[in-house]
Amino acid sequence: PIFVTVTPNPAIDWTLSVPGFAAGIVNRVRDHRSDAGGKGVNVACFLADLGREVLATGFLGSENAASFEALFAQRRIGDRFVRVPGATRTGIKIVDPDRDATTDVNFPGLHPPENAVRERLRRVGELAEPGRWFVLAGSLPPGAPKDLYARLVDAIHAGGGRAAVDTSGPALQEALAEVTKLEGYELK
Repeated sequence: PIFVTVTPNPAIDWTLSVPGFAAGIVNRVRDHRSDAGGKGVNVACFLADLGREVLATGFLGSENAASFEALFAQRRIGDRFVRVPGATRTGIKIVDPDRDATTDVNFPGLHPPENAVRERLRRVGELAEPGRWFVLAGSLPPGAPKDLYARLVDAIHAGGGRAAVDTSGPALQEALAEVTKLEGYELK
């Protein structure tokens, strides 16, 4: 079976190792790395590592898509991302090995234009088929409709697919309302 992951707000994660990190002082980076990521992208990599066939989709900034494209090629993940103008957001992870603590600084992300939202819905609808699993994961980018996950779940179910959603806040509430409506449950 083919799995599909949906990441509306991917990120390029900069991980910095800073022993003794503290706010308000000069800190020295011991080592660092940059990784294409986001919850759905990370799930796609995990599934690919297990030998599963995976397609990854969502919104990706056209200005810095190269690290994602390289990752997808290396891991043999099908790239079905919709490119939008601008740069994909950055997330900074400051790891303090002395305290075994991590500080995350997450940027908001790109505002997908309405035509990109429609294209995302169309592509997911085309990929939906009976029994196919979709993993919708992560935060929504700024300006995205709060019911985006709900609309995606509707498109997946219309094609006979199944959806797992990992998000929070209004996006999760909207998705749960859609799932309960489709399955005939009452949300309380």
